Amino acid sequence: MDQQPKPTALLPSGVKFSHVASGTNFNLAIDGDGDVWSWGWSEFGVLGHNTDGQYNMSDSSVKMTFEAETTPKRIAALAGLGCIDVACGQHHCAAVAKDGVVFTWGNGGYGRLGHKDQKDLWVPTALREVMRAREVSCGAAHTAAVGWQRLASGVVCSAAAPGLFLWGRVKGASQNAWMYPTAEEELRGWSMRQFACGATHNLAAADDSVIAWGSTALSGELGFGVDGKKSSARPDKVRALEGAVVAQVTCGLANSLLLVERTDAIDALPEWQPVERDVDEDEAPEAEGKGKGKVAKGKRAAAEPEASGAKSKKGKK
Repeated sequence: MDQQPKPTALLPSGVKFSHVASGTNFNLAIDGDGDVWSWGWSEFGVLGHNTDGQYNMSDSSVKMTFEAETTPKRIAALAGLGCIDVACGQHHCAAVAKDGVVFTWGNGGYGRLGHKDQKDLWVPTALREVMRAREVSCGAAHTAAVGWQRLASGVVCSAAAPGLFLWGRVKGASQNAWMYPTAEEELRGWSMRQFACGATHNLAAADDSVIAWGSTALSGELGFGVDGKKSSARPDKVRALEGAVVAQVTCGLANSLLLVERTDAIDALPEWQPVERDVDEDEAPEAEGKGKGKVAKGKRAAAEPEASGAKSKKGKK
């Protein structure tokens, strides 16, 4: 399938999307009516159409592959539920209906779908017990929801502050996976305002603090600084952001981003500056519309952040 190097409109006729999410090689979107649409690679049933799209592409031998949906297609199992949030992991998905019920589907390994087993699900399936959610986030092999406890009587504790529920490979690889949604006791009593999963780490804005953790986070994505711990199996405060007013958090594979209100304390944080380095002819990108000729040697900005604690000087690490 051809790659698309430029943004291209994908909207079906008459449909307007209000929310989007992306997995490894597939996508989800919510339209104005709360219906969920999917497109991309179908492996593990992540598109939610009750199939994983597997087929044999060879007439003379066994050569299995998976179908891809090139245009958005409405997920029938979620139609009419008025979904308010969707999230994609590497190979699984989650959605929240307007009544707070969470639906999951895709790769079920490590219990990341929350149904007490490791079965793959090709159609969105409800998690009706334990909680009601307002938002979801997916990591590589775990899932999280911000919401409220549902008692055995069926009563939802919506008057309390929203908490955090996790399931899947929540801790390190050496620890047992959480096979169904379980409240994170370390954060009980905190009011979750924003939350996001990276591949193996988590980031939360709760009350006036930013909290991060991840047992295999080794790229500085927890924000504890070069002199702080790189990995933390337990939630811990990001001291440099204590008291920050956070509007949004999001996580990539091994990085974290926060949208915060600008204050004197925020301005005092270390400033990242790209560092220029030499670029060989073969490395330099082609200029658009210039053909395939070689580009002369020169310099370009490289994504090499400086060490935390001091502002950078141009050309210096």
